[in-house]
Amino acid sequence: MVKTQEAAYQLYYLLGMSAAVSDAVEKCKLCATTLPNKPLVAALAPTTATQPTQAVGLDRFHAGGRDYIVMVNQYSGYPFVQCLSTTVFCRHVGAGQIVRAFWVPI
Repeated sequence: MVKTQEAAYQLYYLLGMSAAVSDAVEKCKLCATTLPNKPLVAALAPTTATQPTQAVGLDRFHAGGRDYIVMVNQYSGYPFVQCLSTTVFCRHVGAGQIVRAFWVPI
């Protein structure tokens, strides 16, 4: 709804336009299929790591017909990549177990 209102304000300005746009979007059947079904979550405050594995990022990706998981250590920026034998791994393994699987103490 916000994007539609912003687009309308770039071309027009009328009193009560915000309410009119909101009403039109709420009545639009096509718009109802594209509206998010969950409220947007506020972004977390950024953190700055002062030691290894204090802050890490995890993601899963698909490349060359295989699934991978990557963990990036914010302190060093070093990425750890692990090929997954099955995507069930991502559903049943917690982040702590993933960090322990990648972390090799020096």
